[in-house]
Amino acid sequence: MNSSQKSARKASEVYIAVFQYVMAMAFLWLLAGFWQLQVQTRQIYVERADRNRIKSLQIFAPRGKILDRDGRVIVDNSPSHKALLSRASHDTELLRIIAGGLNIPFERLGASLKRLETSNTPAYQAVILKENLSHAEVAFVEAHRSQLPELELIRSHRRLYPRGGLASHVVGYVGEVSDSELDQDTFMFYEPGAEIGKAGIERAYNDILTGTDGHRLIEVDSLGREQTLFGTVKPKAGRSLRITLDLDLQVVAELALEGKKGAIVALDPRNGEVLALASRPTYDPNKFVGGISADDWRQILQDPQDLMLNRATQAQVAPGSVFKAIVALAGGETGLLDEDFTVSCSGGASFYSRYFRCHLAKGHGPVDLRQALAQSCNVYFYTLGIKLGIDRIEEYAELAGLGSPTGIDLHNEEG
Repeated sequence: MNSSQKSARKASEVYIAVFQYVMAMAFLWLLAGFWQLQVQTRQIYVERADRNRIKSLQIFAPRGKILDRDGRVIVDNSPSHKALLSRASHDTELLRIIAGGLNIPFERLGASLKRLETSNTPAYQAVILKENLSHAEVAFVEAHRSQLPELELIRSHRRLYPRGGLASHVVGYVGEVSDSELDQDTFMFYEPGAEIGKAGIERAYNDILTGTDGHRLIEVDSLGREQTLFGTVKPKAGRSLRITLDLDLQVVAELALEGKKGAIVALDPRNGEVLALASRPTYDPNKFVGGISADDWRQILQDPQDLMLNRATQAQVAPGSVFKAIVALAGGETGLLDEDFTVSCSGGASFYSRYFRCHLAKGHGPVDLRQALAQSCNVYFYTLGIKLGIDRIEEYAELAGLGSPTGIDLHNEEG
């Protein structure tokens, strides 16, 4: 074998060795990849595969009813539909189709998906896009099942409040839990898109009224059609709540305030139970169900009559003649007021160089405590108030609870 043949053979052996090393490295690289797929990140890819074929369809639990003291329904539920979207990736154009078909602002839809992606919910958990779908929106979902298999139509329950805003400041309203509320301990176990009580009784007793949702775990094909039912967990309805309101008295109070601005509260003097609590002007809580529109919310906020203000628990105004009872209490407790104490009312009197009128121009004549309270005589209580002094009046006003919250189970009460 000559030198040229030896050189060629040696070069061939080098090429073969290099090829073997390359193949060995490629094999090791593939082996490492298989190790990563099958062992290290197996759960990630299993979850992605399950996401394509397994869906969890929520079965929404109805919220508990709100009843008056005699068991008559004040707040009820009615059948409705919700649109849900799975966590699968979506094309921007398809998302625009969904937003248009469901009448949802595209920015809001994007925010819902982003919130779902950052949540700790299972991959097959869907996000609620919209509640209380119209007939046209239900038809849109049904017509696009093959094109949009990630879009689901679920039967649910719509909150139904009395017409005309009856007892709206008492019962409150429900709405979608916000991002800031999800950060609170009270709502830490709620999912994005969940419905919670936002005001009134709905908020104060949200845990009682809220039920526990069920779900159906199903296998679907590539078009999103149900193939196999793996199991069903039935929902548990929220508990109904009986409150102390008397529906008849509430209606009478609301009618008495029709077209006026003010509040009426009727209490049972034996135990302090609230029999009626009306505040006018008011709002329609039905507008909040399923999400209030931007226009409706703007109209409520910009209304000069403060529709959301509960004038029975939040308005801080002068008590007027109600305060005469406090002055009478102070007079009796301090001993300055006895059975013989009378005042002659001639229609007004001068105090501290100023003349104060009584509401009866001709005066009430001589009046004692019983007559002064019955006729609401200003002069009598002006006179008694001067005898007591401002410090004693303040002391007994505080003892009677004026200036302090009552502790009524309605949020945002002012003292």
